[in-house]
Amino acid sequence: MQKFIYILMGTFVIATLFLVTGCGKTETKNPDVKDITDKLIDEIDFATLTELDDDRLDFFYKINDDIIDSYSAYICGSAGFPDEIAVFKLKDSANMQQVKEAIANRRETLVANFKDYRPEEMPKIDSSVLFTKGDYVIFVVSGENDKAGDIVKDFFN
Repeated sequence: MQKFIYILMGTFVIATLFLVTGCGKTETKNPDVKDITDKLIDEIDFATLTELDDDRLDFFYKINDDIIDSYSAYICGSAGFPDEIAVFKLKDSANMQQVKEAIANRRETLVANFKDYRPEEMPKIDSSVLFTKGDYVIFVVSGENDKAGDIVKDFFN
């Protein structure tokens, strides 16, 4: 009987160790950039968006593609609205500042384009989302920026 109790106690200790060490793991989230833009497009009411290829990305964002691991970006196809999504996964987070500056420049271009042309669209730009986490930089301009921010954060929680 005593041998049975020792075996039971040993099993309990081992099970407890597995539970404790399993709960302490932190998993690094590494979502696909296209999954992020797809979810935003599915759940947010954007004006008609057009996907940016490499040349158009360079034209609008002027980011050195050598520092980008992957991206997914969209702008309003008609240029009548500032609605926009840009998700960048960097090769190295050391380049984060360079990408944030490019996004700041892009945001300033949107301000310059819309402040007189369609001032009613300015709240979208003023409350735009700039989210950074690890190697990711995400920029969203929409009529539902709070919701967009929550969607983006969910990918990393």
